[in-house]
Amino acid sequence: MTKKTIPSFFTFLNLISGCIAIYFVFSSQFLIVFIFLLLGIFFDFLDGFFARILDSETDFGVQLDSMADVITSGFLPGVILSQIFILNGNSSTVIDLSFFVNEKIEFTPLSLCGFILTLAAVNRLAKFNLESNDNNHKDFRGLPAPAMAIFFGSLPLLIKSPSFLFLKPILLSNSTLIFLAIFFSFLMNSNFVFFSLKTLKGNSFDKTFKITIVLIGVGLIFYFGLAGFSLAICFYIFLNLIKNILDNKKVRD
Repeated sequence: MTKKTIPSFFTFLNLISGCIAIYFVFSSQFLIVFIFLLLGIFFDFLDGFFARILDSETDFGVQLDSMADVITSGFLPGVILSQIFILNGNSSTVIDLSFFVNEKIEFTPLSLCGFILTLAAVNRLAKFNLESNDNNHKDFRGLPAPAMAIFFGSLPLLIKSPSFLFLKPILLSNSTLIFLAIFFSFLMNSNFVFFSLKTLKGNSFDKTFKITIVLIGVGLIFYFGLAGFSLAICFYIFLNLIKNILDNKKVRD
């Protein structure tokens, strides 16, 4: 295996992890889904890591990585949210195609709202590929698609968690789910700057924010288990939005 194929190997592991996760969504085995989602995102980190340390970044690798991310961080969370709408017992619609073929289509219209995430994530990933490399991607403009995927991958586990049963009626509300889809889609394609946690580089203020995010995130996951990932992402978003507000205030002053 040459050093140029090592990053692509991990990219393919990311891709197959996303595909396996999608397979288990349709049987509503959300714990397995989330495990493979996390594996996919971990492999996505490794392909970039090895590409940098081996100095083996290629145009093919960049394109392949983007294709894999579309599946794991774009299509997969859309399918998860779509399945949640279906499991909520929303009414289905039957379309008779007998005028064309001897077939009928039955689907749940509200389930299509899940793919708002997919459309927004693909748009986010395309924008990311076109961004200049001036800051070496130390920070992200817009919420990273993997962070969105982790939130929605962990959401079914949060809903089932005994610690959050009081939130179940709210989280399973169609209006809440649609709001979350639109809100995360907006964040991914916004101009808000989000920390990259791959490095602690930056001024002391930035480092404090990053360390706080990591420590609180680890604490939430340790205390609430895998369901804590959704809470950790919410905390990550909250602190980043606070920092954006403070940064904008400094600029105005």
